[in-house]
Formats: sequence, C-alpha cells, structure tokens
Amino acid sequence: MMNHLPKVSLRVMFISLALLILLKSACGADVSDSFIYPMSPYAEVHRYYEEWADVFGKYHAAQDLWGRGGDPVYAVANGVVSYSYGEGGEWAMYGYVITIDHELPDGSGVYSLYGHLSTRRWKKSEGDVVQKGDIIGYVGDDDEDGSLTQWGPHLHFGIRTGKKSDYYDFLVGYYSDYPALHGWIDPGDFIGSNLGNDEFSDLTGQYNSLMQKCRINRGGTKCKITGTLSIQNMGTLKAHSSFVRFYLSTDNLCDEGADTFLKQKATGTVRAWKNKTKKLSYSFQETVSGMYVVALIDADNTVVESNEKNNCIVFGPIP
Repeated sequence: MMNHLPKVSLRVMFISLALLILLKSACGADVSDSFIYPMSPYAEVHRYYEEWADVFGKYHAAQDLWGRGGDPVYAVANGVVSYSYGEGGEWAMYGYVITIDHELPDGSGVYSLYGHLSTRRWKKSEGDVVQKGDIIGYVGDDDEDGSLTQWGPHLHFGIRTGKKSDYYDFLVGYYSDYPALHGWIDPGDFIGSNLGNDEFSDLTGQYNSLMQKCRINRGGTKCKITGTLSIQNMGTLKAHSSFVRFYLSTDNLCDEGADTFLKQKATGTVRAWKNKTKKLSYSFQETVSGMYVVALIDADNTVVESNEKNNCIVFGPIP
C-alpha cells in the first residue's frame, strides 16, 4: 500500500522550495541579502564625493581604501563577476579591475567595482559566481596598479545601482557633477546600512598545553617547548586559511617588533563554530622559564573578522 504524505507536509515542502528558488538570482548566484566590507581593516583615505580640485577638479565616485600590495580583497556580497580585466587605454590608470553584479532581495540590483588590483597575482575571472567573503583578488603594487606610483597601493571601491552592463561609463571614477546623478552611491554608507547579523568570521584561540623540558650535557643546556594551540572560529562564516605566528616574549603583550619570532604555520580553513589544533615545538640553547609564548592568529590579516582584537593568545610565564 502506498503511503501518502499529509497535505500540510506537501504544502510546506512546496513553500520551502519556492523560497529557495526566490533566493537565487536569475544569473545563478545567491541573492545578496547582506554585505560586508571589501578589506580588513576598512581604512578610507579618499572619500566618496570628495573634491580634489588640485588633481582633477572633479568629484570622486568611489572610496579609496588604504592597503598594502598583496592585501586580499573580498567580494562584498553574493554575485557574478561581470568584468575582470587589466586593460590599457582610458582605463589604464585603474590597473586591474573587477566588477560584480549583485541581485537584491526586492529584485533590483547594484554592482560593486574594485580598481587598482594586482595584475600579477591570482584573481577571479569574468563569469565566476562568488559568495560574500570570497577573495576576488589582491591590492596591486605601485608598479602594477595603474596609479602612476605616487598614490601608493590602495583599492578604488565603488557601488552603483543596476548592473555593469547598464552603463557604458561603468568605470569612471570622477565626474564634474555629483556622482549620484550617474547612479553611484556612497559605498561605505550602503554597506553600513546592509550589514547582516552574521556575516563575519571571528578567530580566537586558547592553549591546550605548553611545557618546557631541559637537559644538560657536554654541549651545555638544551631546552625544548612543546604544546598545542586550539584556533577557534566564533563567527558564523568560515574563515579562509591564514597564518598563526608564534613569538617568545618577555611580557604578556603582543608586540611583533619587540618579540622574538619562533615560527609560522598555516591555519587551514576554519569553519564556523569549529576549531583547528596546531602543534608548537621549538628548541633553545638555554631555559626560557619566566618568558611568555605569544600566538598571533591571522597574522597576515587576510580574514575579515567581527572582532580584530582577540587574535593575540598568550601563554605564560613558562614554568
């Protein structure tokens, strides 16, 4: 005999399927229901609408965000890469450029623009489907970002209503009149108004153990510390692989300039609410009793986090 599902169960299944379909955009990417910032830290050096009369005498249609050559740049939301090229001609001053089309829950859309990217390093290609927080490229060095070298490495970041294909002048960074008249919106304000409640990773950690063993032989004293560090992601997005750096310190503070570097390890991808264990082993020619071992998680600052102040994990003093 065939078992029939209750009508209410079928209704729930159909409604759930319809909701899943609605959350997919026409171009195959998930709908952009929340946004994040494209760099960490988000350090603005040239504002949207700011007038630089001494340079161009026009209004800036984007934000310039300070960075270092090689810093990662993240997709601010789900979408599809609609442009990914490093061209000459009128776009030469922007270096390598990527745009991403995003569909919003109400069916409208915006596209995000990322200029002065690295041409030498890996980057996303046109047509790629991206998720919020994916690395799409890296900030370019002075000799590849198209900015005539004197501006320093930075990201030219803009957001515009509609799709990239709606405009011929999809890459113009300066206007003689207000950029809003051409569809550009303040990217910082837009993202700040569309941050979700669960869009960040949050890496921290704790030492599970750490001990020192010393022995004396004809060559003198030799000591070795061994231990394990548990790296935890307290956020709700997975954290892409970064690095944890271990230092020997005279105090319980993080100071990369003053502390003695021991070693560096890749963290690997850490999923939300999961942890990864990393082993530490290091030998010394003398005892390090009374010293501290400092672990700096996400030492290369590649993970966008909700809390950047809990990455320093200290053990000590060493017995």
